[in-house]
Amino acid sequence: MFVNRGFVTRALLHRAVLLLLVMVTVGGCDRRSERSAAAPSRDRQLIVGAVPWPGFFTPSTTSPVGFDADLAEAFARSIGARIQWRLFEHPASLREAVRNARVDIAIGLTPTKDRALRYTPAYLRSQRVIAYRRDTHKPRSLEDLRRRNNGVTVAAGEHGTLGLMYEANEMWEPAVRSFHQAMQIDPSNPLWSIHLHQCRKSAGDTTGERSRLESLTSRFSHVAPFLFQLGQARFQDGDIDSARSALLDCLRLKPAEPATLVALSDLERLTGNHPLALEYARQALIGAPGVPTILNARGQALRSLGRAAEAAADLKAGLNSMALVFPDEGRRRFSEYFAAPQKLISHSADLIQAGFVQRAETLLYKVLAAVPGHKDALNNLALASRASNRLEEAAMHLLQALESDPDYFPTLINLADLYLLMKQPALSEKYALLAVGIDTENAGAHKVLGLSLIQQRKFPEALQSFGQSLRLSPDDFQCHAAASEAALASQQLDTAALHLSAASRLNPDHLPVQVNLIHLLIRRGELEDADRRIKDLFKKIGDHPELVKAYAALQRARSARSGN
Repeated sequence: MFVNRGFVTRALLHRAVLLLLVMVTVGGCDRRSERSAAAPSRDRQLIVGAVPWPGFFTPSTTSPVGFDADLAEAFARSIGARIQWRLFEHPASLREAVRNARVDIAIGLTPTKDRALRYTPAYLRSQRVIAYRRDTHKPRSLEDLRRRNNGVTVAAGEHGTLGLMYEANEMWEPAVRSFHQAMQIDPSNPLWSIHLHQCRKSAGDTTGERSRLESLTSRFSHVAPFLFQLGQARFQDGDIDSARSALLDCLRLKPAEPATLVALSDLERLTGNHPLALEYARQALIGAPGVPTILNARGQALRSLGRAAEAAADLKAGLNSMALVFPDEGRRRFSEYFAAPQKLISHSADLIQAGFVQRAETLLYKVLAAVPGHKDALNNLALASRASNRLEEAAMHLLQALESDPDYFPTLINLADLYLLMKQPALSEKYALLAVGIDTENAGAHKVLGLSLIQQRKFPEALQSFGQSLRLSPDDFQCHAAASEAALASQQLDTAALHLSAASRLNPDHLPVQVNLIHLLIRRGELEDADRRIKDLFKKIGDHPELVKAYAALQRARSARSGN
């Protein structure tokens, strides 16, 4: 068989004003970039250019069809815009339209070295195969092939690749159609059958799936991902013994796989074998520590054993977690087709801030399954762990992110801030210094460094760091308050007064700052100013114990002055 292989890379081209993939919200520092999502607006229009390409972009009388069209529509929805399509005959003319600002973005282009244009990361790298019957004319070139037109067909891999692209972006129905076409062309490839089942299941259509999988058992009995799905299908139908058999065969083919171990843990727990269920969950956590789904499995097993107190933390961490999927070659290729991991990461930040930590973790583990070691996903996963008071786990995620990029500012500042919370100021200082070295003009980095120095009672150095922070961000209340503490400890009363006055102005209702300022004024002999501030506070909050103490100190100072 003659095979001509060609590689096609597709990306989205955009003007500099539009960013398709954007950044994460990180704790301990400002957002490093804008988000992609925006409030929907009927008036917001996105002009998208495209070149017709079968299977990817095909114009129609209503709206274009194909993966490129679907991806552009999904992106437009994410920023609250509607698309106005503009079609071009050739990629060169489409690139020229971007240069001349006649379109906002162009979809489905192979990146070039033209520095005037900006491309997103490629969302497809596909391999095409031309096949012909052995007993027909042997084509010598593509031109010869075009001239003879002897029935070339698209290979199964093309349909399967398209299915993976749709599945990676949760477009279940077109994914099902693509995998079904791939199976018809090449029924010997287990990958298409596995992903067809997964997509039908995700779409809520499992009619006849158990029978279809059983009919393929003899063909794919050596394929671990297939046996995992078969075991799950049998389990859901209540066929416990045969489900256990399939899952154990799967485990023998791929030992220590967390997805299989969790499935076996669930099966044994529901059949009453709680000690074995706990053992499977513990084995899964060895290979994937901290994964909410596995923590939930361990918590369920512990609770079934009557150990509710031990189970509580695991069950809380695993609440609403997503079922694990079995890794395979198709899922390893998801990172090439995953349209917008940053969008999910950005959404996870919103969920964490809104208190939906488990939902955020589910999204982030999905990103990490597609793009292992993604530093932004690991940073937000650390924030989720921190929000749940799982501080050691948060540190583990951040150290993993640091392995991906040792000089990544958000990771360094998050580590510094986390170790500050964990009362490990020496480590906090270490990472804060690295962060300051990377971005000397970041106020937050200087502030965290100052806070770590205060915890180590290095007050003059802390005061210097706060000074750098306030030079960059003069109205930072927390920084003024901390600087006043360092100044007081260093016996720099005038400096302390300046910072306390600034903090008092920025937050007049913050009682500790107001009381500290009054005590400082008393120490400096500025009794009238102290008296005025005490009276104002009595009117606002009444006889607060700290305010009463400050008033008593003022009275003693007045008595001492009168005695002199």
